[in-house]
Amino acid sequence: MPLDHEVFAIPSGYNAPQQVHITQGDYDGKAVIIMWVTPSEPGSNQVKYGTTEKKYDFTATGSTVKNYTFYNYTSGFLHNCLISDLEYDTKYYYELGEGDSARSFSFQTPPKIDPNAYYKFGIIGKVKLKLSNSIFIDTRRLIKLVEAVVLFGTL
Repeated sequence: MPLDHEVFAIPSGYNAPQQVHITQGDYDGKAVIIMWVTPSEPGSNQVKYGTTEKKYDFTATGSTVKNYTFYNYTSGFLHNCLISDLEYDTKYYYELGEGDSARSFSFQTPPKIDPNAYYKFGIIGKVKLKLSNSIFIDTRRLIKLVEAVVLFGTL
């Protein structure tokens, strides 16, 4: 995927959330942790979410927003927010940021833990793996085929 592809574009709006990541937040699959960066100032550390698109009935507040400095580099403002007590096998929609800079995403919780539960996941060892001089693994294709991705290595 070329670096000028739209997925790498900086989102529009002042201080819009960037580098949004989500991970399972507990052992049972009823929680997620959402992480993101705001470039200019701390901004809101809240996540609005619900089970209907653009209708957010719940709000979760994240932990303290931090940034760091290493030599002459200063990071953006790092956010993380735990959303717990979710329902199994449910699609949730969520929003980060404020006003014109807000960004919306979604996720699906896994099915209830059961020996017969169907849950398809993919495993990635290293995303930058080159298959040939001109073909790279496109993780977006994998994500469309599975419910979750287990990442071993770095993006």
